[in-house]
Amino acid sequence: MTRVSVFFGIRNWMEPLNEATNYKNRAIRIDAEVESDQAAGGKIVDNTINSRWVKTAANASMLSASLLLRFRLPPRYLTLTMDAKDRSVNIGDPIDLTTRYIRDTEGNAIETRWQVIGIEDPKPGSQIKVELQSYQFIGKFAVIMANDAPDYADATAAQRLDGCWIAENTGLMPDGSDPYLFQ
Repeated sequence: MTRVSVFFGIRNWMEPLNEATNYKNRAIRIDAEVESDQAAGGKIVDNTINSRWVKTAANASMLSASLLLRFRLPPRYLTLTMDAKDRSVNIGDPIDLTTRYIRDTEGNAIETRWQVIGIEDPKPGSQIKVELQSYQFIGKFAVIMANDAPDYADATAAQRLDGCWIAENTGLMPDGSDPYLFQ
């Protein structure tokens, strides 16, 4: 996907909702790097959304940015056979996976994030088969934490993975790392 067009602000609810002319506004976001001749041969892959639920340009911008981040690179797929004790995994869950088949430039196994897109029980009670799709958001993403959560400096490594802190005025976290991103 190289660009996303979001049409919003319906003119007439009685007219077809799949017609672009029935919308007052259009927000378009283009990933010029992915759309370049070097990356995709200049091929444009547009995802057009005729939205009944988007009300503002800010929402349209967030939607298009999220979709471009998620689908800017072609997804990869992987199938795992897991023990039935791991049956708590559900469709849509993210999984952090380290495997000898995915390595960095120096040959070290690296942890990658995948999303569960299918689950089967080929041997009920003993095994489950999980279908995964690459999860290619780039950046540090987190959720807003409770008011009684620790400061960044006092948080554990696990809390830093699942929490969110506001960066200093410098735009960097207290340890010098990149700030969290809101989507």
